[in-house]
Amino acid sequence: MADKIILVVKDEIRRDRYRALLDTFGVSLHVVASLKEAINLASEESHTGLLIDLPLLVRAPQVIKFSINDLLNGLPSGTLNIHAPSGEVRLLQRGDRTLNCSSVEQFVEICAKFHPKIIFSKKRVQLHYNVLLATTPDFRDPDRSVCMDISTGGCFLIFLRPPHRVDIAVGSTVWIKMIGLNNGDSIEAVVRWMREWGTTHNIPGIGVEFQNLSDDFRKQIGSMARY
Repeated sequence: MADKIILVVKDEIRRDRYRALLDTFGVSLHVVASLKEAINLASEESHTGLLIDLPLLVRAPQVIKFSINDLLNGLPSGTLNIHAPSGEVRLLQRGDRTLNCSSVEQFVEICAKFHPKIIFSKKRVQLHYNVLLATTPDFRDPDRSVCMDISTGGCFLIFLRPPHRVDIAVGSTVWIKMIGLNNGDSIEAVVRWMREWGTTHNIPGIGVEFQNLSDDFRKQIGSMARY
């Protein structure tokens, strides 16, 4: 049977209706009353699926709907609704996964075969850290920078290219240390874009994508990105 499915529903009557049905399949549930709670819970513990009350999802602010996408696409996901004339609980699929199921029972069977996962939101948060930026893992001749925002996928670093820094370019590998984060361990990253000084009215810098990020570091970022 499925293990640890997140059920997101606020209305008590609808919650009890969903639980009564899911209990018949022996499902282990984590019930929360908001999408914010679901995002936070998914970054702390592994789960095999996600079910959301349709009216709750429809009424959610657009920013929260956007933030839930990582969770929707990372786990088997669906929305539940109660058909007014019949009182039947019906399932609608969500996310990028093609589950090929049309009933709650089939959904539960799919979740039972799914390996439990922790899902970290890639939502960027504005957290400012002093950073050392280097082109070699031994941090020979590093530059000083500041992290402007961060997610589990990467971050934006203020960067004014010194004359000798021709080796930092789009596609190059860099190593960064965020002072006060992850015990000072270095992070390997790839430069995905660069904004040169004087070319726009925006802050100059580089956008980097983290490589081989440790679970410990992901959890630290996930905790910082909590709602």
